[in-house]
Amino acid sequence: MRLAFIFMLLLNVSFFAWQFFQAEPSSSGAGMSVPKESGRYKTITLLHESGQFNIPIEEQPVQKKQSISSRIGEATAKKEELAKNEIIKCYKLGPFKDKLAADRSLLKARETGAISSLHTEETKERFRYWVLDPTRNKQVALKKIKEYRDKGVKDVYLIREGKKKDNISLGIFRARSTAQKRVQKLQDQGFNPTVEKHYKVKTRYWLNVRETLQSPLNDAIWADIIGDAAGIDISDEAC
Repeated sequence: MRLAFIFMLLLNVSFFAWQFFQAEPSSSGAGMSVPKESGRYKTITLLHESGQFNIPIEEQPVQKKQSISSRIGEATAKKEELAKNEIIKCYKLGPFKDKLAADRSLLKARETGAISSLHTEETKERFRYWVLDPTRNKQVALKKIKEYRDKGVKDVYLIREGKKKDNISLGIFRARSTAQKRVQKLQDQGFNPTVEKHYKVKTRYWLNVRETLQSPLNDAIWADIIGDAAGIDISDEAC
């Protein structure tokens, strides 16, 4: 009987202990309702409690949206800047007889900011009558020059450049009749020269200047561009 009583007592104590622990709420879930899943109670751990996402978040700079009025202002400013380079008038300066003077004026024009360029023109002016003795090459010409000089002929020269290079020049004359007399005299001495028209070619230099809104021109600037060059005219030309 005594053993049976002790057994029943231990059984009751175990039962009450089991009921006590089942009824005690979880410390982590106090004050919150516990959802039921598949007939069992499941404790939810909040993300900030787990420590897995405790990573500092970088603050991204806030980009200010540009207003329409400011965008219009920028576009207008760009257009005005481009307009400064627009050509408003074109000029032609010249003629410059000397290339050095033309180059100086070109430099001065570019220093003002004007769009400038230089071009040349060759013109045939008055012609003369040229007495020549054509030869095949320089060696033949030098030999024949010696023959002329041995017979007392003066004004005999070797042409060293141009289209008549390595030919012999026997004089340039204004009148054709004078040139023919020279030819006749040389023929009497056993030579056979010819007469050709000789044009004097002159090279002239012209300066083209494009005036822009960014580089307006005035009388003082023109005077600086022309400098000491004589006989220079400024004329308008199509752009």
